[in-house]
Amino acid sequence: MKYIPLALMLTVVIVLTISCRQKSDESCAKPANPNGDSELALLMRNMTSHLEEEKKRMDAGEAPGKMPEGYDKISTAKPTDSKQLSDNFRGFASIYLQSLSNYHKATPENYRNEYNNLVKSCISCHENECPGPIKRIEKLLVTE
Repeated sequence: MKYIPLALMLTVVIVLTISCRQKSDESCAKPANPNGDSELALLMRNMTSHLEEEKKRMDAGEAPGKMPEGYDKISTAKPTDSKQLSDNFRGFASIYLQSLSNYHKATPENYRNEYNNLVKSCISCHENECPGPIKRIEKLLVTE
């Protein structure tokens, strides 16, 4: 039951993310928590916005947009509750960053596959760290 408040908070964070359309500017994410959100929560909200925009591009048959900046802070950004991050978090963060790079370097025939690998890297991390937003993230997958 300890995940219910976190899941509720993450749901609110994801809903608020939809209104944020800037891809790399952390200042665009508005705090969902009255006491403020952590660096990591704000960063992940921006990552969600990036994926939403890239999915739109994918659905429109367009190439990936510009590689976002600042996402390399994922390994060092302060989390809402540091006790909830396992020792594996940095490994998942590294996989995410590699998947992000692969997607933005993909050839036209590999865009969808690399995009889905990027989304799946988010899902893998959340399966181990914070399962609340998994259903929301799964909706970002595109069909082949």
